[in-house]
Amino acid sequence: MRRKVGTNRRVLFYAAVRDKSLFRTMGFYETDIQILQDCGYEVAPTNKVADFFKFRNYDIAFIYFWTWGLLPAFISKCFRKKVLFTGGLDALDRRYNRSILDYTLKKWLFKGCAFLSDANIAVSRSDLQNMEKTGFRMRNIHLIPHVIDAERYAYRGTQKKDTITTVAWMGTKENVVRKGVDRLLVVFRKFAATDERFTLMLIGPEGKGSDYLKDMAARMNIAPRVIFTGVVPEDEKIRLLKESKYYFQLSEYEGFGVSAIEALAAGNLVFHSGKGGLADSMTPDGILVDDIDDFEALADRLREVDKRYTDYQVQIDKGVRRMKSDYACDRRSTEIGRILKGLEH
Repeated sequence: MRRKVGTNRRVLFYAAVRDKSLFRTMGFYETDIQILQDCGYEVAPTNKVADFFKFRNYDIAFIYFWTWGLLPAFISKCFRKKVLFTGGLDALDRRYNRSILDYTLKKWLFKGCAFLSDANIAVSRSDLQNMEKTGFRMRNIHLIPHVIDAERYAYRGTQKKDTITTVAWMGTKENVVRKGVDRLLVVFRKFAATDERFTLMLIGPEGKGSDYLKDMAARMNIAPRVIFTGVVPEDEKIRLLKESKYYFQLSEYEGFGVSAIEALAAGNLVFHSGKGGLADSMTPDGILVDDIDDFEALADRLREVDKRYTDYQVQIDKGVRRMKSDYACDRRSTEIGRILKGLEH
C-alpha cells in the first residue's frame, strides 16, 4: 500500500452491521479501513447512526452500501460533511431481486443516497449497469474494484490437499443461500459418493446459516467430511486456501467476490456462477458454471476436472499472475486517495 502521508482529516467509516467485529473479519471492510489509514486519514469505524451527529469528530463520511446508508448520509450533509458511498448493489439486480416491492424500495433508497453523495465508488461493471437502470444520473462515479494483499496470497507451490473450500459469512441462512453454500453441499454429496478422498471446508463466522448447513450435512450423511472452521486468523485462512485445490462460489448474485479472488490468487481452481461482479473478477481464469442448480452435471464436471488436474496448471498460474497485477492494494489505494483529496477542495 501507499506510504502514509500527514493529515488531520478524519473519516467516519460506516456499515449497518450488527457486530463491529465484522470490520476486522470481513476482508473488504478491513482493506478499505487500512487504505484510508495509509492515505493519512484517522478512521473511526462505526455501525451506529447516532455517531454522525457528533459532527466535530469527522470530516468525511465513508459509507458502505447505497441503501441503509441514507440516514447517515443525510445527517452528514446537514453538517456540511463530504459523503462517499461504495459497496455492492445486489438488491438492484432484477435477475436476483425478483420482488417488485423490495426492488422499488431499494431503488428509491439508492436514489436518495446517490443524491446526497459527493463521490461514489462502484466495484464492478455489473453494479454500474444496475445504477444506470435506476434512471438516476450519477455524479462523480468511479469504477474501482476491491483488492487484496496479492503478494501475501500468491501461490508459490504449496502442496495441495484434496480439499474443496468456500469462504462465507454464515450469520444468516439468507446469506449462505445467496452465496450458494447449500448448493455446494448437494454437489459435494454427489461428488463424494464416488470419491472418498475429498473434504469440504467452510471458512467464516458461524450463526444461523451454519446451523442450517450443519443440519443439511447431517441429513445427507456427509457431516464427517464437512469442516466448519469458524473465524480463523488471516494467516490461517491464507494457509488453508493455498492448500485447497478447488474453490466454489455458486452465488445467486455477488457484488464483487473478494474471497473468490483470494482463492484464485492462492492457486485454487475456482468454480463460479459468473453472477454480478464475478463476471469481472473471475474471467478468464475461473471455471464458469452454466447452471448452478444442475447439481449432477456440476459434480460430473468436477470429476472430469479432477481427473485432468495437472492439465489446469497453466490456467492456475495465469490466475495467480493476474491477481497480482490487477487486484493489488496499491490500485484502489491510489484511486481512493485521489478522490478524497478532490473532496477536500
